[in-house]
Amino acid sequence: MNHYLLSCSISADVRQSVQIKFDDLKLPQQVIDTLEANNTVSIRPHLSNALKGKLDALRVKQRQLYDAYCIHYGDAHFVTASYFQEANAMIKEIKRDAEVYNAELKDLWESEYTRWQETANGILRPLFSEDIEYSIAFDAYMRFFPTREEYRKPIRVSVLGPLPVSLQKVEAPIEGDIDSVLAYENAINTQQVLEAAKASASDKALTLGAQLLDDLDVRNVTKIGRQQTGSDKKRGSWQITAEKLKLISNSVPTFSDLSVLADRLLQSGNNLIP
Repeated sequence: MNHYLLSCSISADVRQSVQIKFDDLKLPQQVIDTLEANNTVSIRPHLSNALKGKLDALRVKQRQLYDAYCIHYGDAHFVTASYFQEANAMIKEIKRDAEVYNAELKDLWESEYTRWQETANGILRPLFSEDIEYSIAFDAYMRFFPTREEYRKPIRVSVLGPLPVSLQKVEAPIEGDIDSVLAYENAINTQQVLEAAKASASDKALTLGAQLLDDLDVRNVTKIGRQQTGSDKKRGSWQITAEKLKLISNSVPTFSDLSVLADRLLQSGNNLIP
């Protein structure tokens, strides 16, 4: 089965938060020492809650893309031809959502700017008795917020691939030929990461198999098809297991029989649901 390297990253072209150190809050030194001794992190308020919310929503779908259609090792994700159409449809959906969110954010700049003013005022006003000092600090905080122009289209979806991964044996590079050196290193390095992704998927399959055996002992109807999983669809743990094993067996054929078993158990379980 051919594999393809796929990356879908979600980012914002504007600053999203600002870090406020304890020293900046003019707290008593004893209080600062206590907070630092207990590994308390400094304050990092978000400049725009609307932007954060929309980025979070996109990243949920990004996670669904990787979990449902890819195997991975670290930040490297691989999709097979069998799952590419579904993965590509999810990527297009993420891009459409990003366009909609950017259009909505453009109209929210003024209200988000006002909210950040209120936040900055709440942080700074108690710290300064002199209006001039307060005004200087307040202006500095307001400069962190994106300009109206920057806020017109702050969300970016960047897709790399799908890039084919060759599993063919590669010959030693020709000395002095940079193209052959690049091709050689690309093949060796990518194959190593793909094999690591397959090994990670195999470990997951074994864990899923053990969980499936536990579920068979329990035989609770919610294990079959009515467990809420955080999306609009309700799927039981048997269904989730069957879907994950099918994905893994597409890359690691060793688990094909286990995938078929999980699918048959799901069908049988659904027949038992009143």
